[in-house]
Amino acid sequence: MVFVGPPIISHISSNQTVNEGDKVKLNCTADGNPPPTSITWKKFSDNGVVTFPLTVSKQDSGGYRCTADNGIGSPTSRDVFITVQCEWYS
Repeated sequence: MVFVGPPIISHISSNQTVNEGDKVKLNCTADGNPPPTSITWKKFSDNGVVTFPLTVSKQDSGGYRCTADNGIGSPTSRDVFITVQCEWYS
């Protein structure tokens, strides 16, 4: 008997602390049967789809959600947070 069910996120990047202007790439992989047909990243603040790598600015600080979907049951999601450090000039 073959298990059929929703995807499982098998790897996701850890939370990141980066400097303004750095490039950030968050990774998310998922397994399932059937295999996931989509893996997407969205930013919490506006629910907009995000593609990586991302050259970050201060407004990119916050939470990002990876969602994997294979059409079986509910999509699976995990969250990662990016903290952007800015240099302050006096």
